[in-house]
Order: sequence, then structure tokens, then C-alpha cells
Amino acid sequence: MSPAEDAALHLDPALRELQTYAVEARYEEGPFPLPAPRQELLKAIEQLLADCQAVVEAAGTGR
Repeated sequence: MSPAEDAALHLDPALRELQTYAVEARYEEGPFPLPAPRQELLKAIEQLLADCQAVVEAAGTGR
């Protein structure tokens, strides 16, 4: 089980696709479209950050 699964966090599928995007962009030639619009990705990253912070805070208070 991954740390995200342990913490019951939801990872947006577009964020999972960024790994493939990064590998292809690093090792291949060509234009590589992002898996989602930049604003959508930023929103998903900010939500994941908020979710992670909430898990850490809850763990610190023993909830």
C-alpha cells in the first residue's frame, strides 16, 4: 500500500499521468502535451497539499 493509500488520500488521475509525461519529455523528442490544462493541474496540486497538511495535522493531534 502506498503512503497516499495509507493516509486515504485521493490522487487526481491527471497528477498520476504527470509521471509518464515527465519521463517522455526527458528521454524523447517532440511536443508533449500535458495530461490536463496547467490551471487544472495547479488546482489538483494545491488540493493535494491541503489534504496532506490536514492528514499531518490530524496525526499530530492523535485524531
